[in-house]
Amino acid sequence: MNAPIKGSRLLPANAYRKLEPGESYSPIIGAGQNIPEITVWSVLMALVMVLIFSAACLYIALRAGSGIEAAIPIAVAAIFFGRMRAKKSTILENVMVQSIGQASGVVAAGAAFVIPALYLNAIQPTWWQIFLACFLGGSLGVVLIIPLRKYFVADRHGELPFPEATAINEILVSGESSGGSAGKILLTSFGLGAAYDFLAETVNAWNPGISTTSVLGPVGEWLGKIRVELKINAIAALFGLGYIIGLKYAAIIFAGSVVAYMIFVPLMGVIFGGPEPLVYAGVSYNIAEMNAGAIFSAFIKPIAIGA
Repeated sequence: MNAPIKGSRLLPANAYRKLEPGESYSPIIGAGQNIPEITVWSVLMALVMVLIFSAACLYIALRAGSGIEAAIPIAVAAIFFGRMRAKKSTILENVMVQSIGQASGVVAAGAAFVIPALYLNAIQPTWWQIFLACFLGGSLGVVLIIPLRKYFVADRHGELPFPEATAINEILVSGESSGGSAGKILLTSFGLGAAYDFLAETVNAWNPGISTTSVLGPVGEWLGKIRVELKINAIAALFGLGYIIGLKYAAIIFAGSVVAYMIFVPLMGVIFGGPEPLVYAGVSYNIAEMNAGAIFSAFIKPIAIGA
Protein backbone atom coordinates (compact mmCIF):
# COMPACT_ATOMS: atom_id res chain seq x y z
CA MET A 1 0.00 0.00 0.00
CA ASN A 2 1.18 3.52 -0.78
CA ALA A 3 2.23 5.59 2.21
CA PRO A 4 -0.15 8.36 3.22
CA ILE A 5 0.93 11.84 2.32
CA LYS A 6 2.13 14.00 5.20
CA GLY A 7 -0.05 16.82 6.43
CA SER A 8 -3.80 16.99 6.64
CA ARG A 9 -4.38 14.62 3.76
CA LEU A 10 -5.02 11.10 4.94
CA LEU A 11 -5.28 9.11 1.71
CA PRO A 12 -2.26 7.66 -0.14
CA ALA A 13 -0.13 10.29 -1.89
CA ASN A 14 -1.11 9.21 -5.41
CA ALA A 15 -4.81 9.47 -4.57
CA TYR A 16 -4.59 13.20 -5.32
CA ARG A 17 -2.72 13.17 -8.63
CA LYS A 18 -2.61 11.52 -12.02
CA LEU A 19 -0.86 8.16 -12.00
CA GLU A 20 2.50 7.83 -13.70
CA PRO A 21 2.91 5.27 -16.52
CA GLY A 22 2.96 1.80 -14.97
CA GLU A 23 1.90 3.10 -11.55
CA SER A 24 -1.17 1.65 -9.85
CA TYR A 25 -3.30 2.95 -7.02
CA SER A 26 -3.81 0.70 -4.01
CA PRO A 27 -6.93 1.66 -2.04
CA ILE A 28 -6.92 1.72 1.74
CA ILE A 29 -9.25 -1.29 1.86
CA GLY A 30 -8.01 -4.00 -0.45
CA ALA A 31 -10.35 -6.20 -2.45
CA GLY A 32 -9.22 -9.28 -0.52
CA GLN A 33 -9.98 -7.88 2.94
CA ASN A 34 -13.08 -9.30 4.64
CA ILE A 35 -14.63 -6.34 6.49
CA PRO A 36 -18.34 -5.98 7.36
CA GLU A 37 -20.06 -3.62 4.92
CA ILE A 38 -23.75 -4.35 4.27
CA THR A 39 -25.07 -5.02 7.77
CA VAL A 40 -28.37 -4.48 9.56
CA TRP A 41 -26.92 -1.45 11.33
CA SER A 42 -25.54 0.19 8.19
CA VAL A 43 -28.79 -0.25 6.23
CA LEU A 44 -31.05 0.93 9.07
CA MET A 45 -28.79 3.88 9.83
CA ALA A 46 -28.76 4.80 6.13
CA LEU A 47 -32.57 4.72 5.97
CA VAL A 48 -32.78 7.00 9.01
CA MET A 49 -30.38 9.41 7.29
CA VAL A 50 -32.52 9.27 4.13
CA LEU A 51 -35.65 10.22 6.08
CA ILE A 52 -33.98 13.08 7.94
CA PHE A 53 -32.02 14.59 5.07
CA SER A 54 -34.78 14.15 2.47
CA ALA A 55 -37.00 16.37 4.60
CA ALA A 56 -34.15 18.81 5.26
CA CYS A 57 -33.07 19.03 1.61
CA LEU A 58 -36.65 19.50 0.40
CA TYR A 59 -37.28 22.23 2.95
CA ILE A 60 -34.10 24.12 2.05
CA ALA A 61 -34.69 23.73 -1.70
CA LEU A 62 -38.24 25.06 -1.48
CA ARG A 63 -37.41 27.76 1.08
CA ALA A 64 -34.18 29.09 -0.41
CA GLY A 65 -34.38 27.93 -4.04
CA SER A 66 -31.03 26.16 -3.74
CA GLY A 67 -30.36 22.50 -3.09
CA ILE A 68 -27.75 21.16 -0.69
CA GLU A 69 -25.50 18.12 -0.77
CA ALA A 70 -26.06 15.94 2.28
CA ALA A 71 -23.13 13.56 1.81
CA ILE A 72 -20.65 15.26 4.16
CA PRO A 73 -22.96 15.67 7.20
CA ILE A 74 -24.20 12.10 6.68
CA ALA A 75 -20.61 10.80 6.68
CA VAL A 76 -19.90 12.70 9.90
CA ALA A 77 -23.10 11.41 11.51
CA ALA A 78 -22.34 7.82 10.45
CA ILE A 79 -18.92 7.96 12.11
CA PHE A 80 -20.24 9.63 15.25
CA PHE A 81 -23.12 7.21 15.87
CA GLY A 82 -21.00 4.27 14.74
CA ARG A 83 -18.51 5.01 17.50
CA MET A 84 -21.31 5.03 20.08
CA ARG A 85 -22.09 1.37 19.41
CA ALA A 86 -20.76 -1.39 21.65
CA LYS A 87 -19.04 -2.74 18.54
CA LYS A 88 -17.56 0.17 16.62
CA SER A 89 -18.72 0.38 13.01
CA THR A 90 -16.20 -0.33 10.26
CA ILE A 91 -15.16 2.16 7.61
CA LEU A 92 -17.07 0.17 4.98
CA GLU A 93 -20.24 0.30 7.07
CA ASN A 94 -19.82 4.06 7.26
CA VAL A 95 -19.29 4.17 3.50
CA MET A 96 -22.53 2.23 3.03
CA VAL A 97 -24.45 4.63 5.29
CA GLN A 98 -23.05 7.61 3.41
CA SER A 99 -23.63 6.08 -0.05
CA ILE A 100 -27.29 5.24 0.61
CA GLY A 101 -28.00 8.39 2.59
CA GLN A 102 -26.57 10.86 0.07
CA ALA A 103 -29.22 9.84 -2.45
CA SER A 104 -31.70 11.78 -0.31
CA GLY A 105 -30.33 15.15 -1.37
CA VAL A 106 -30.20 14.24 -5.06
CA VAL A 107 -33.75 12.88 -5.24
CA ALA A 108 -35.09 15.68 -3.05
CA ALA A 109 -33.56 18.35 -5.29
CA GLY A 110 -35.03 16.73 -8.39
CA ALA A 111 -38.46 16.58 -6.77
CA ALA A 112 -38.31 20.13 -5.41
CA PHE A 113 -37.34 21.75 -8.71
CA VAL A 114 -39.39 19.62 -11.13
CA ILE A 115 -42.65 18.55 -9.50
CA PRO A 116 -43.84 22.11 -8.61
CA ALA A 117 -43.57 22.94 -12.32
CA LEU A 118 -46.27 20.34 -13.00
CA TYR A 119 -48.69 22.13 -10.69
CA LEU A 120 -47.76 25.51 -12.20
CA ASN A 121 -48.82 24.08 -15.57
CA ALA A 122 -52.16 22.85 -14.15
CA ILE A 123 -51.03 19.20 -14.16
CA GLN A 124 -52.23 17.33 -11.08
CA PRO A 125 -50.04 14.21 -10.59
CA THR A 126 -51.21 11.61 -8.10
CA TRP A 127 -49.17 10.57 -5.08
CA TRP A 128 -48.22 7.32 -6.80
CA GLN A 129 -47.07 9.12 -9.94
CA ILE A 130 -44.82 11.37 -7.86
CA PHE A 131 -43.45 8.38 -5.96
CA LEU A 132 -42.77 6.37 -9.12
CA ALA A 133 -41.10 9.34 -10.83
CA CYS A 134 -38.72 9.80 -7.88
CA PHE A 135 -38.11 6.06 -7.50
CA LEU A 136 -37.47 5.40 -11.19
CA GLY A 137 -35.34 8.54 -11.52
CA GLY A 138 -33.20 7.51 -8.56
CA SER A 139 -32.88 3.94 -9.84
CA LEU A 140 -31.88 5.17 -13.30
CA GLY A 141 -29.24 7.38 -11.73
CA VAL A 142 -27.76 4.43 -9.82
CA VAL A 143 -27.66 2.31 -12.98
CA LEU A 144 -26.02 5.02 -15.09
CA ILE A 145 -23.44 5.95 -12.45
CA ILE A 146 -21.87 2.46 -12.50
CA PRO A 147 -20.13 2.72 -15.92
CA LEU A 148 -19.48 6.45 -15.48
CA ARG A 149 -17.83 5.88 -12.11
CA LYS A 150 -15.29 3.45 -13.57
CA TYR A 151 -14.41 5.83 -16.39
CA PHE A 152 -14.15 9.08 -14.41
CA VAL A 153 -12.77 7.68 -11.14
CA ALA A 154 -10.66 4.67 -12.14
CA ASP A 155 -9.68 5.17 -15.79
CA ARG A 156 -9.07 8.92 -15.37
CA HIS A 157 -7.65 8.71 -11.86
CA GLY A 158 -6.40 12.06 -10.59
CA GLU A 159 -7.38 14.02 -13.70
CA LEU A 160 -10.58 15.40 -12.16
CA PRO A 161 -10.47 16.88 -8.64
CA PHE A 162 -13.84 15.72 -7.18
CA PRO A 163 -13.33 18.01 -4.15
CA GLU A 164 -16.44 16.90 -2.29
CA ALA A 165 -15.76 13.20 -2.78
CA THR A 166 -12.16 13.71 -1.66
CA ALA A 167 -13.36 15.51 1.47
CA ILE A 168 -15.81 12.69 2.23
CA ASN A 169 -13.09 10.08 1.83
CA GLU A 170 -10.82 11.96 4.23
CA ILE A 171 -13.66 12.25 6.75
CA LEU A 172 -14.31 8.51 6.56
CA VAL A 173 -10.61 7.67 6.89
CA SER A 174 -10.11 10.10 9.78
CA GLY A 175 -13.11 8.54 11.49
CA GLU A 176 -11.11 5.37 12.02
CA SER A 177 -9.04 7.20 14.62
CA SER A 178 -10.79 10.42 15.66
CA GLY A 179 -14.35 10.69 14.42
CA GLY A 180 -16.09 11.91 17.56
CA SER A 181 -15.24 15.62 17.56
CA ALA A 182 -16.79 16.36 14.17
CA GLY A 183 -19.97 14.55 15.17
CA LYS A 184 -20.24 16.60 18.36
CA ILE A 185 -19.85 19.79 16.33
CA LEU A 186 -22.56 18.60 13.92
CA LEU A 187 -25.02 17.82 16.73
CA THR A 188 -24.22 21.07 18.55
CA SER A 189 -24.80 23.06 15.35
CA PHE A 190 -28.06 21.22 14.77
CA GLY A 191 -29.26 22.02 18.29
CA LEU A 192 -28.30 25.70 18.12
CA GLY A 193 -29.86 26.11 14.67
CA ALA A 194 -33.09 24.40 15.71
CA ALA A 195 -33.34 26.54 18.86
CA TYR A 196 -32.66 29.75 16.91
CA ASP A 197 -35.29 29.03 14.22
CA PHE A 198 -37.82 27.85 16.82
CA LEU A 199 -37.49 31.07 18.80
CA ALA A 200 -37.50 33.29 15.70
CA GLU A 201 -40.21 31.67 13.58
CA THR A 202 -42.41 29.74 16.02
CA VAL A 203 -42.26 31.77 19.22
CA ASN A 204 -41.67 35.05 17.32
CA ALA A 205 -39.12 36.16 19.89
CA TRP A 206 -37.64 38.40 17.19
CA ASN A 207 -38.19 39.09 13.52
CA PRO A 208 -35.67 37.21 11.33
CA GLY A 209 -36.66 39.29 8.31
CA ILE A 210 -34.45 42.36 7.84
CA SER A 211 -35.18 44.93 5.13
CA THR A 212 -33.91 48.35 4.15
CA THR A 213 -37.38 49.72 4.94
CA SER A 214 -37.18 48.63 8.59
CA VAL A 215 -33.48 49.42 9.11
CA LEU A 216 -33.15 52.79 7.36
CA GLY A 217 -36.33 54.33 8.78
CA PRO A 218 -37.68 57.31 6.78
CA VAL A 219 -35.02 56.86 4.11
CA GLY A 220 -35.98 53.22 3.74
CA GLU A 221 -39.66 54.15 3.47
CA TRP A 222 -38.85 56.65 0.72
CA LEU A 223 -36.79 54.05 -1.13
CA GLY A 224 -39.68 51.60 -0.77
CA LYS A 225 -41.99 54.05 -2.54
CA ILE A 226 -39.74 53.94 -5.60
CA ARG A 227 -39.50 50.15 -5.13
CA VAL A 228 -35.84 50.07 -4.08
CA GLU A 229 -35.82 47.55 -1.27
CA LEU A 230 -33.46 44.78 -0.16
CA LYS A 231 -34.55 42.01 2.20
CA ILE A 232 -32.52 39.48 4.19
CA ASN A 233 -34.08 36.41 5.79
CA ALA A 234 -31.75 35.73 8.73
CA ILE A 235 -32.71 32.17 9.67
CA ALA A 236 -30.28 29.47 10.76
CA ALA A 237 -31.06 27.22 7.80
CA LEU A 238 -29.91 29.88 5.33
CA PHE A 239 -26.76 30.59 7.36
CA GLY A 240 -25.96 26.87 7.19
CA LEU A 241 -26.71 26.79 3.46
CA GLY A 242 -24.30 29.66 2.87
CA TYR A 243 -21.58 27.86 4.81
CA ILE A 244 -22.13 24.65 2.83
CA ILE A 245 -22.07 26.19 -0.65
CA GLY A 246 -19.10 28.42 0.21
CA LEU A 247 -18.27 32.11 -0.08
CA LYS A 248 -17.91 32.11 -3.88
CA TYR A 249 -21.37 30.79 -4.72
CA ALA A 250 -22.99 32.63 -1.81
CA ALA A 251 -21.51 35.85 -3.24
CA ILE A 252 -22.93 35.02 -6.68
CA ILE A 253 -26.40 34.48 -5.20
CA PHE A 254 -26.12 37.71 -3.20
CA ALA A 255 -25.03 39.66 -6.29
CA GLY A 256 -28.00 38.28 -8.21
CA SER A 257 -30.34 39.35 -5.42
CA VAL A 258 -28.89 42.87 -5.38
CA VAL A 259 -29.27 43.21 -9.16
CA ALA A 260 -32.83 41.87 -9.00
CA TYR A 261 -34.04 44.07 -6.14
CA MET A 262 -31.99 47.21 -6.77
CA ILE A 263 -32.14 47.36 -10.59
CA PHE A 264 -34.77 45.10 -12.20
CA VAL A 265 -37.58 45.73 -9.70
CA PRO A 266 -37.29 49.57 -9.78
CA LEU A 267 -37.05 49.46 -13.59
CA MET A 268 -40.28 47.47 -13.76
CA GLY A 269 -41.92 50.11 -11.58
CA VAL A 270 -40.66 52.99 -13.73
CA ILE A 271 -41.37 51.45 -17.15
CA PHE A 272 -44.72 49.79 -16.44
CA GLY A 273 -45.95 51.88 -13.50
CA GLY A 274 -48.39 53.94 -15.54
CA PRO A 275 -52.18 53.94 -15.26
CA GLU A 276 -52.58 51.17 -17.83
CA PRO A 277 -52.36 47.62 -16.39
CA LEU A 278 -49.72 45.24 -17.67
CA VAL A 279 -51.06 42.02 -19.16
CA TYR A 280 -48.59 39.17 -18.70
CA ALA A 281 -49.28 35.45 -19.24
CA GLY A 282 -53.00 36.17 -19.45
CA VAL A 283 -53.07 38.01 -16.12
CA SER A 284 -53.58 41.75 -15.66
CA TYR A 285 -51.22 43.51 -13.21
CA ASN A 286 -51.53 47.07 -11.91
CA ILE A 287 -47.83 47.77 -11.40
CA ALA A 288 -48.51 51.19 -9.86
CA GLU A 289 -50.16 49.52 -6.85
CA MET A 290 -47.57 46.72 -6.42
CA ASN A 291 -44.71 46.95 -3.93
CA ALA A 292 -41.18 45.67 -4.54
CA GLY A 293 -41.88 42.19 -3.15
CA ALA A 294 -44.95 41.70 -5.33
CA ILE A 295 -43.09 42.80 -8.48
CA PHE A 296 -40.20 40.49 -7.63
CA SER A 297 -42.46 37.47 -7.09
CA ALA A 298 -44.53 38.05 -10.23
CA PHE A 299 -41.87 39.05 -12.77
CA ILE A 300 -38.26 38.88 -11.54
CA LYS A 301 -38.22 35.50 -9.81
CA PRO A 302 -39.17 33.63 -13.05
CA ILE A 303 -36.09 35.18 -14.69
CA ALA A 304 -33.87 33.64 -12.00
CA ILE A 305 -35.64 30.29 -12.32
CA GLY A 306 -35.09 30.33 -16.08
CA ALA A 307 -31.43 31.25 -15.66
